[in-house]
Amino acid sequence: MEEAGASLKSYLDLLKELGQKPSSDVLHLAEKLGIPLDSTLTAELALKTDETKTETEKELEKNIQDEPEQTNYESVMDGIVKTLEEKDSYEEALPLLKDLLNYNRQRVNISAMDPLYERIERAHSTMENDEELVATYKEHLAIKQQLDDIEGELHLLDLISAHYTNIGDLKASKRYQSEILRVKDGLEYKQAMEEEVQ
Repeated sequence: MEEAGASLKSYLDLLKELGQKPSSDVLHLAEKLGIPLDSTLTAELALKTDETKTETEKELEKNIQDEPEQTNYESVMDGIVKTLEEKDSYEEALPLLKDLLNYNRQRVNISAMDPLYERIERAHSTMENDEELVATYKEHLAIKQQLDDIEGELHLLDLISAHYTNIGDLKASKRYQSEILRVKDGLEYKQAMEEEVQ
């Protein structure tokens, strides 16, 4: 966690040297990591926290339009999380991964959400959080469907089915096995139609 804090501190110092202010997301992350902020940034954070929902939404819209700030926040967060993952510090990485997932969800960046779900699943699996793992599989399944990633969808359905088999819920397991068959049939039909066109 110290390396993550050091990375964020370096980023904040760089912004200060450039005369730029960090986004509210970065300020909140610094607060979570216990990084001391100078008095002007602390006051800014307090103001942001006290904003009404409407004002917060306006700020969010402004941040969405500010592409370089998005990229900076996302890359800083990703770097911090990867450092934690490399050290198997999944308990510390998981909330940051979820924040990064929500950040991309707000921007409807589905292609960035897909690998984040895989990383969240790895964290839950390592920490043996089976209920959260299956809930994440189910959320990820919707992303795979939107991306039309049939192989990924089949893999997740298989994992969910195996989980229910392992806990003795055969009814739920059979339901997911039926879904696997339905998806495979759809894939075979799609392939047959493509072959006919050629």
